Amino acid sequence: MSKTPSRRVVPRAFTLSLLSGILLWAAFPPVGWSWLGWIAPVPWLWLVRDEAWRCRRPYVWVWAAASIHWLAVLQGIRLPYWILYFGWIALSLYVAVYLPVFVAATRVAVHRWRVPLPLAAPIAWVACEFVRGHAITGFSGALLGHTQVRVTPLIQIADLGGAYAVSFLIMLVAGCLASLDRSRRGTRTRLAVAALAVLAALAYGAVRRLPPAESDYRAIRVALLQGTFNTVFEAPDPERNRAVFEQYLRVAERAAGEQLGIDLMVWPESTFSENNPNWLLGDTIVSPDGSTVDSGAFESRVREREASFRAKCAEVARRVRAGQEAARRAASSGAADGATRATRQLVGVETINLLGPHMRTHNSALLLDPDGRSAARYDKVHLVMFGEYIPFGDRFPWIYSISPMAGGLTPGDGPVPMTVGSMRLVPSVCFESFVPHLVRSQVATLIREGMPPDLLVNVTHDGWFWGSSMLDLHLACSVFRAVEHRRPMLVAANPGLTASIDGDGRIRRELPRLTEDYLFDVVGADTRWSLYSRLGDLPAAVCLVVTVGWCAAHVQDRWRRSRGSQGAASRSAG
Repeated sequence: MSKTPSRRVVPRAFTLSLLSGILLWAAFPPVGWSWLGWIAPVPWLWLVRDEAWRCRRPYVWVWAAASIHWLAVLQGIRLPYWILYFGWIALSLYVAVYLPVFVAATRVAVHRWRVPLPLAAPIAWVACEFVRGHAITGFSGALLGHTQVRVTPLIQIADLGGAYAVSFLIMLVAGCLASLDRSRRGTRTRLAVAALAVLAALAYGAVRRLPPAESDYRAIRVALLQGTFNTVFEAPDPERNRAVFEQYLRVAERAAGEQLGIDLMVWPESTFSENNPNWLLGDTIVSPDGSTVDSGAFESRVREREASFRAKCAEVARRVRAGQEAARRAASSGAADGATRATRQLVGVETINLLGPHMRTHNSALLLDPDGRSAARYDKVHLVMFGEYIPFGDRFPWIYSISPMAGGLTPGDGPVPMTVGSMRLVPSVCFESFVPHLVRSQVATLIREGMPPDLLVNVTHDGWFWGSSMLDLHLACSVFRAVEHRRPMLVAANPGLTASIDGDGRIRRELPRLTEDYLFDVVGADTRWSLYSRLGDLPAAVCLVVTVGWCAAHVQDRWRRSRGSQGAASRSAG
């Protein structure tokens, strides 16, 4: 008889966790049933309500089910190359750890300290999301709040506490649903709390979406370029590199010839490099290994390539100007406006920095003036582990010789404001838009320096994911960055999803994935304030402190009880 509960409870810990995982997976793309996000956590919270597990290693079952969920959500990581299967599995197993931690922490709050489930669950959940976003290199993709990315009226609360605020709301509602009981009064109370919380969020969203009293009419005309090349791991192929560049140049010329008066044209990450990156050279150049042997020949080659890159920039600028001139002549109206505009280009490019004793390689966003000259450069700050560097690879270079990577990149120094027309923009590169506190730090830094940005721009190469739902997860992060800071955000992505997002998080325009095309939009400044830009993740950090506090108090209480029991046993023996 005693074994029957164990056989029944062990599958319960796994099956309920798996059920939640399946529902939450379906709330994200490719299914995208966002309404499931509200009920997906309920089976997890049923496990929290259980007075006792009555089985061995229950959290292993919870972790196993969570791992299956994350393997399904992140399956796009594995597509380009067989070795990435290891990264896909490792990342999935890692982020799955946070679910049993959440369940354990919430059980302590509910059963030991009698915290109501609708309050304990959202606090512990946001604490786990906060740690996941900061630990190691941080991974803030596929947060619970991201399931509502297309529900624009609801996600406006992100300007208070980031995407964590939306996650808190969803888990609060799920906690109310999971704690329903046979008591009619208790049921009505919990349903009323859930309804009021959602209505309050919607009311806040309605107020925040109202236009400001004083309008700011500054705007720029932008063209975002998108191509169709997925990432492949093979020996360096100059012809393929050339084909990528030629495709984007073709799209750039078409955009310039069809749209009058483009202020800014944006190329995705790395697509401008071709077979010759951007070179930063000083008066003297030393070989990368520091030797002086053949340094003259090396310097000659480098300066030749640097001149070739400058010539490429000038040629691209010339062809874009020619397209704009053709558009001006063909336009039946607005010719004068078009004649006064000069197109700047923000291009994703690799930068080789030889301005010091050691060669450094950066992943950069380079702003070119209308003549193709370098006007500003941002070097990516937050590098992707195993994608842009390998841990300890700088100390043990042989690691790169046994990997598909030729070498690691060097992080940049910080945000760089760039002026285009009447607006100031701040770029980010690739998965930097995945990291909310990084974007917030850059925005806050520029505000303190008296150069507040009007526009966020992300250039990314998502060909790593071969058109999978990882593209949707990345775009969702950009939507929340726009709401969090009340600033429009532009995303130029190869091979998608390229989009123009306003300060409400509404996707104004979006290109289909794996499509060779450009997106044109007129982007205006947004003058609304944002609490998140000022406080950042402070509300989420408070949730972490509270969660750690009640868990630490529980551990201390158990330790005291254990000491007391041992003391009583000693006195009894004496």
